Amino acid sequence: MNKWIRGTNATVLSLAVIGIFIVLTIFLNSAKNMQVDLTQNNKFTLSDQTKQTLSALDKDIRILSFTTTETNPYMKREVVELVEEYKKRSGRITFEEYDAVANPAVAKQYEVDPAGTLVVQSGEQKKTLPFYDMFLPSQQNPNGYSFSGEEKLTQALVNFNVKEKRKLYFLSGHNEIPLTQMTLWRSGLESANYEVKELNLLREGKIPDDAEMLVIVGPETDLSDKEAELVKAYMDGKGKLYLALGFNPDMSSKWKNIDALMSAYGIKDQHAVAIEPKQSAMYDPLSIVPEYSGHEITRKLQEYNLLTVMTLAVSLKVDQPNADYPATAILSTTDKAYGETDLKALAGQGT
Repeated sequence: MNKWIRGTNATVLSLAVIGIFIVLTIFLNSAKNMQVDLTQNNKFTLSDQTKQTLSALDKDIRILSFTTTETNPYMKREVVELVEEYKKRSGRITFEEYDAVANPAVAKQYEVDPAGTLVVQSGEQKKTLPFYDMFLPSQQNPNGYSFSGEEKLTQALVNFNVKEKRKLYFLSGHNEIPLTQMTLWRSGLESANYEVKELNLLREGKIPDDAEMLVIVGPETDLSDKEAELVKAYMDGKGKLYLALGFNPDMSSKWKNIDALMSAYGIKDQHAVAIEPKQSAMYDPLSIVPEYSGHEITRKLQEYNLLTVMTLAVSLKVDQPNADYPATAILSTTDKAYGETDLKALAGQGT
């Protein structure tokens, strides 16, 4: 049996990376809210999404900052400078600063944390943003932090304009990754005003009419014939499907319905794990650093020269393109890559 597939620019997907990345971008348009380096030479540069949000404000926004002597002065400065930048760009925004101890009557109206609190208010709507929620540990510097204030503040403004939460249903019943293990992703979706639920199709018998999207993440067994029919009918009704496949040694022989579902939209799973010989010297053979396509989804990563490392990336390709569902590769291997199809041997190699 020929155990190698050699291809040109084999498109790869990684469950670990794509699971957080694509859903928040291509389908939900949330990746534009991703935090980037906001400060350069001590000046704030707001993202395009923030600028669009500020220009579209149709109601007055009141922002209040509450601090005490316990508030870190560096955190206070970054938060205040950020809000001042928002205020400069929108006449709808007013900004007030309070010492929570010196102004107990005002502070009593809100949930004020001694470490610092930002309150965003519009009419009866209110969002409280503790300072510590806007400062996350830095992955590059163990002793540093990254400032996610723009993401939090812009999302609060966006949510004020949302009249009804949209619903996402995560398929269950096939040993998918449970929502309880996707806390970061779920939190991001819920903060973007989406309601997230699990769905067992065999038990419920249908995809709810209010489903904004059906999400299938890391199934370990194939869909049943009936489930595949329900998903296909949902897609024919202009539904949205997010499918993330992880490595599984049984995929090539036991996944006929998932394969058929992907094929209906022009995508073929090669049942191979992408391997880059050139990169094997720097990483383990089962990890690759894909190339970006220049698509809007990966534009920021490319601009900031950020690399994405994927382990056990499943190789996909466009096969018989579907005119109604055009396929766009956003992450690709080099033309030197190949696909390992002896998945059982590969499973033994990874243990």
